[in-house]
Amino acid sequence: MYVLGLLFDYHRYKRDAVIRVYADDRLVDELNLSDGIKLKTVLFGIAPVDRRAIGPRDHPSIKIVPEKLFLFEIDEKYLCNSIRIEVKNNDNNYNNGFMTKFSYVRFHKIFLIPDWLLQPDMWDRLERFRGYNLCNFSQQLDGTWKKRYELFPRKLQSDEFTFTSESAESEPWTEFFYFKQGGSYTVDIPLTRKHGLVLLGRPFPGKMHLHEDIERILWLYKVLNTSK
Repeated sequence: MYVLGLLFDYHRYKRDAVIRVYADDRLVDELNLSDGIKLKTVLFGIAPVDRRAIGPRDHPSIKIVPEKLFLFEIDEKYLCNSIRIEVKNNDNNYNNGFMTKFSYVRFHKIFLIPDWLLQPDMWDRLERFRGYNLCNFSQQLDGTWKKRYELFPRKLQSDEFTFTSESAESEPWTEFFYFKQGGSYTVDIPLTRKHGLVLLGRPFPGKMHLHEDIERILWLYKVLNTSK
């Protein structure tokens, strides 16, 4: 079993937006957004475990994140080709060629993890297994630094998938995340496999090391250990 995570804020204008999530052509869930989803300021301070991923920090960081995190359980047998996200949100005051108010959905993060990563002890075991080399870097001839290993769960990039607006007048998108996108559109994210794991987007060659970002998010929204 896998867990798909959607993290976004939402500005509602007059009508509810609808988000549908598909694994290939199988409907996973449908969200009817009857209320706006605002942003909140959080402090990453002392976590319940003492280690690098979400452990104590000398200088706790401040983050601005959406109020809600949406998680969807998907059986691995349905994770074959792609994840499709459909947003239905034609809500604005467009009149006589002008629009001053509109509803939008702004995605912050999309991730896919095996459900056993909802257990804190699994992160502990993986942490001990890989040691403290969270990111290994090598210096290139030009003096810059290049990451030698990929992080898991990996950070999805906008150029790894397609996002298509239903409006013929819409300009082609160059970025997806952190963009206030109104109107209706579809996001198609290809699925790949590496080391026996299903991944969003295209994998890169080399080993995979733990990515602390997703664990921080799971801890922040109090969903770690909820599957017990």
